[in-house]
Amino acid sequence: MLFRSDQLELDLINPRISKAADQHEAMQRIIDDQNTKLGNLAESIAEDGLNPMDRLLVMKSEQKSGKYTVLEGNRRALALRILKNPNVLTGRCIRFGRAFWRTRST
Repeated sequence: MLFRSDQLELDLINPRISKAADQHEAMQRIIDDQNTKLGNLAESIAEDGLNPMDRLLVMKSEQKSGKYTVLEGNRRALALRILKNPNVLTGRCIRFGRAFWRTRST
């Protein structure tokens, strides 16, 4: 089954980031934990696409219709979200490869 990136919700109880209150907090915790790795992953996906061997494990959201919670692959899901809409990084800092990006609120 294929999903659009806007249908994917980060797992708020992801053991790597502890329990997050909402999607924004989950995103920030992944950025804080993975920073350069997340930037490198986004660059790799932009240049080479997703590795077909690395699949996302999702389940239908119990709270939101038409949404799916990512149980495995939250970094990849967030990298896809960033690539589709870099504005999700507004006000956050992240390293992409050798570059350091700080997005600003407008």
